[in-house]
Order: sequence, then C-alpha cells, then structure tokens
Amino acid sequence: MAINITQLIELVIRPSLKQVNLYNEAAEQLIAGTAAKESALGFYLHQYPTGPAVSIYQIEENTYNSMCQDYLAYRPDLEKSILSACGYSSMPVCDRIITDLKLATIMCRIKYLWVSETLPKFGDIQGQANYWAKYYNGNPITGVPSKYIETYNQYVRGYYENT
Repeated sequence: MAINITQLIELVIRPSLKQVNLYNEAAEQLIAGTAAKESALGFYLHQYPTGPAVSIYQIEENTYNSMCQDYLAYRPDLEKSILSACGYSSMPVCDRIITDLKLATIMCRIKYLWVSETLPKFGDIQGQANYWAKYYNGNPITGVPSKYIETYNQYVRGYYENT
C-alpha cells in the first residue's frame, strides 16, 4: 500500500523543504513524482528485487555519501540547517533515510539541487520526467520518462488537480 499523497506532501515534503529554505512548488511536485516513480509512493523502502537504493526516494548509499562529502561539506550553512531541522549533530548513515522521511525528502531535494540546470516549471510533467530520467535515475532501462509520467498520473496527479 502506498503513502497517502496528501499527507506526504502536506506533512512531509512541503514542511521539510520549507524548514531548510529549499521549498518551491516545482521542487515539491518533482519530489512527489520521484517518490511515486522510485518506490510506488513508499511501497518499497529498499530497492526491489535487489539493489543498494533505500528510502521512498531510492537513494543509493554511494550517492548519499557523495551528497554529504562532496556537496554539503562545502555548504556548511546548508548542512547545519539540515542537521538542525532533523535533530542530528552530524550527518547520519544512509540507512537513516529509510525511516526518517524528513531527512530522506531533504536529501532528495539536495540531489536535485546539485544539478546546475534549472528545475522544470510547476505543472510541466514531461519536463519533470525528462529531468528525473537525466539527473536522478540515470539508468536507461529503468529511468524512462514515460514510466515517471505513468506513476505520477497514478499516485500524484489527483492531488494537484484537487487543490
């Protein structure tokens, strides 16, 4: 069973991003779409059937460690903000994002923030799908934009149509 999209957006994604000053509507929508595609909106917390990725955003340990060591380490104010928001004194191990939705959401945003290309505009689902495939998934077999759109439509679209 998937996570309720309204609760995920309104209780996790939006407040988490706002708490670390990384919120905008386009990022919120892209992150919700990422959770939909990567984990069937939380159905999988570990890459299925096998693989290293974890959390509702399916972040690999090497990627998580690189975001900490190669990105956040050079942005101490952002790292401090994340640590404060999540209640840590130092960046925790990757497995923490399996159960810590706030940290997982923020780290998903960091992965997209690391990209120099501007996020697609809010509502540009095809643009989001292409961006996700190019910068987030990166696997030509599983990172197919049409699959992002399919899961976005299945899990997320109704939220934005009804709000």
